[in-house]
Amino acid sequence: MSDTMIFPSSQRASEAQPGNYENISKNDLAIINAKYDRKKFIAALDAGTLACLPDSNGLADTQAACNVINRTTYRGSGQLLLKDFQKQNEFPTAEFCTGDQIEKASGFAGKKIYIKKGARGITLNFSINGEQTSARLFNIAQVHNPDLIRAYAEHRAQERETYLQEKYGENYRPKMNEPDKPAVSCTSSDPDVYLGQYLAAVTDGRQFKVSPRLAEEFKQKTKDFIFEKNPAGHINPFNLNRLGSKASSLCRQILPEIRETPKPEIEGKPKKEPHRPSSKKADPSMER
Repeated sequence: MSDTMIFPSSQRASEAQPGNYENISKNDLAIINAKYDRKKFIAALDAGTLACLPDSNGLADTQAACNVINRTTYRGSGQLLLKDFQKQNEFPTAEFCTGDQIEKASGFAGKKIYIKKGARGITLNFSINGEQTSARLFNIAQVHNPDLIRAYAEHRAQERETYLQEKYGENYRPKMNEPDKPAVSCTSSDPDVYLGQYLAAVTDGRQFKVSPRLAEEFKQKTKDFIFEKNPAGHINPFNLNRLGSKASSLCRQILPEIRETPKPEIEGKPKKEPHRPSSKKADPSMER
């Protein structure tokens, strides 16, 4: 799942701009939503509650926001927004599923699985092969019978395991949990590198260690990036999404390195200097 825009749930839409959204174009709705997410992200950044920021022990929250059914980890700014959604609602875990997955779990269980009355999910919009699509997500704590969701998830995991064993035979090696993996140590306050290292730690189930100095520098540089103006004086409302995409790309570079380095504490460094595109090009989505 690539990192792009987040479209509003009923809660997000009413908070961002009360009213009827039926006559709003997809692009305008995306801009409204991007501004709302920017506001929530900056609020969490200023409050020090953003998951990638260190606690008093110097470690960030690397419990992954993931899909409980297919067990994939969300990427980019979507990872941080889902974690913020979890914290704001005080859900015990960051496990999410879609309405369609809930329906399939109901069919598997032979019993209707209900979303709690008044529960409002978060809708992610993402791109697959250049095509825009979206999915409404609900935290597992928002359903009445989460045990049935977990039972269906375990069934799906067993099906995947059986398929892989049959496909690869003796060459198949199931993924094993590695206890006490070395922490990833933050080495840069540049927003894309900092978040790339954080996402790599999240993806590989490691701790992420950050000094107070780097964390404070990261907070300021991130705000500078998000509110950066082009030569015409306009702010791109999708700068947060751009940052998430760049961080996801760096995460993919960093992961092989940290998995192969048996050091007590790993410094996640991209293999090459990250490309920083010029802000001089005109962008049709610029905020006016």
